[in-house]
Parts: sequence; C-alpha cells; structure tokens
Amino acid sequence: MDYTTARNETIVEAKRFAMAFEKGEGLAVGSAFQINREGYKRARDNGGKCDKTALAQFNAAEREADVISYIFFGADEAAICEPKLGMMKSRWGPVPPEPVSLFLDPDSRRMFDLTQPATAPGALPTHSLSPIATAPTIAKTPTQGPIDLVTI
Repeated sequence: MDYTTARNETIVEAKRFAMAFEKGEGLAVGSAFQINREGYKRARDNGGKCDKTALAQFNAAEREADVISYIFFGADEAAICEPKLGMMKSRWGPVPPEPVSLFLDPDSRRMFDLTQPATAPGALPTHSLSPIATAPTIAKTPTQGPIDLVTI
C-alpha cells in the first residue's frame, strides 16, 4: 500500500471513529494538511484563495470533512504580515466567497482580523498602518479578536 492510499484510509477511519465516539455523540477532530504545489500556485495567483483541488493527494480529507478552512501565507502575504483566512467547504452553511486578510503580529504570534472596526482607544484602525509600526499596539488590542496560533 502506498503512502497516499494509507493516509486516505487513515482519514476515513478517523472520521468513523469520531462519529461513533461516546455512543454516537461524536467528537470534533481537526487535521492540518499542506496544499499541493499546483494548489499553492493557483492560490498565489488568485489573491490567496485556495480551492478544494489543492488537497487532491488526500482526497479523503476533502470528502470526509464537514468544514475545510485554510490560512494562506505566501511570500507577498509574509512581506506585509497579512495571511489570508478562508473557507473551501462547509456542510453547515454558505462559504464566504473571498478570504479575509488578517494581521500577524510577529512578536506575540497572534492574528487580528483587519476587517473588523477597532473600538478601543488606540486600537488599530484598518490597513492604513504598517505592520511594523502597529505590532506593539496590536498586542494590547484585545477588542479585535485575536486568534492564538499553535506553533509545532
């Protein structure tokens, strides 16, 4: 059995285990996958928007998932500390058509949604400030909804 087949079977088994957990109550499972090279090129050329074919090697991940979200952090996004957060699939409702730009504070490793208005005094207003100038301010701006990153 090759690697791709074995990984796809593992994904299907994990989904079945999660659905049967606690006598059918279920268990939420999150899995991280790297998009393929062609998917990366398409996303890079499409403003950071990924599509489901970017997971072609592990097609069971696309088939079995209820929700597929992604963070795209190409060279252009890294240069300005603005990864794109998007969704490719949702069985629970509509998928937003475009990814959201976030700001990644390199010091705290926290992300902030730049599309949400800041309400706290001294909070980051919008894209108008450079990430380097705003990094100390952003770390003190909890009203913008930080998303903690897990570094592995």
